[in-house]
Amino acid sequence: MKPAKRLLAALLVLAFAGCSQPSSVPPPSSTTSSEQATSTPAPTRSPVFWQEWTDPFSPEAARELENRAGSWWEEQLDRPSRYAWVMDIQSRYLPPEQWSEEPNLADILTFSQELDSSALEQGTAGICRVDFTFWYQPETYYMGPQYGDGACYVYLLVYQDPTREAQSISGWYSPETTAQRPENPDASSLGLNDYQYTILTHQCRALAAAGITTLPEDWTAQELARYLVARGQDFGRKPEEWAANTAYDFLPGMILSIDFTGEDDAWANAPSPDLLKAITPEDWETALAALDTPPGNWTYQKEEGQVTAVLEGDVAYIFSLCPGFAEWSSRTFCTGIREL
Repeated sequence: MKPAKRLLAALLVLAFAGCSQPSSVPPPSSTTSSEQATSTPAPTRSPVFWQEWTDPFSPEAARELENRAGSWWEEQLDRPSRYAWVMDIQSRYLPPEQWSEEPNLADILTFSQELDSSALEQGTAGICRVDFTFWYQPETYYMGPQYGDGACYVYLLVYQDPTREAQSISGWYSPETTAQRPENPDASSLGLNDYQYTILTHQCRALAAAGITTLPEDWTAQELARYLVARGQDFGRKPEEWAANTAYDFLPGMILSIDFTGEDDAWANAPSPDLLKAITPEDWETALAALDTPPGNWTYQKEEGQVTAVLEGDVAYIFSLCPGFAEWSSRTFCTGIREL
């Protein structure tokens, strides 16, 4: 994983977890007694170190920083694996006189140990704020993010030298998170919500790539390997990582529970299939090769609470609907397969 990707992953977990301050900022004292409150004087904050700074960038140079900030951040977003929709990416350059006015930014600049403050002091880098709105792929929720989707913003340190990679400072929810998840007309035509329809298309793609024509209880070890490799990508597992992971990983059981059972939360503690132990290194290699299988042409039809997905007239997959305990956990699950 690129350094920027690693930093981004850590950033998002921290920033959108509902935190009110970055981890580098010392937490407030838990002392609440009136005696201590009156006997201990409040600390006096020193003037911010950038108080006398002037803006080192011309309007043209600032716009260049803005453009590069927006483009760089868009490249870091893990689409389509993690995010289903990313919209309204807007970048704004922040001159030093505005830093104190930005929520959370002043504390980050004051206390962060990772910030390249020397570049800011030398006038060779500036700070940009990038606002954007995003919605996760359904599978991302099952992997346990501690934050929701919606309108957010991130602070970036952008160097004047275009060959240097920007530095993520911190990201936060926008206080005015009012955007709604976009409607998918294909989902609406089947009477499904976007979570159900997206899960359905991901399941069908994996079934086709794995060449599945029976339900899991009749699979061979090679078929299980093919399906896990194809479907695991939607849950953030890289195809080549399967062979290196232990046979007792939680993900195989969770995937099969989500895709082939209708219980609301059975997937949370689903055991790994015994067949997993029979998969050989050669089976994993064969599974990797199967990823090159063309997705094929699909037709979908819904009736009596079920969806039938037909792959090029050769095989039909029947899916039932799980309403879920929350909208994000509503999904389809495969209950029948027949060759045509």
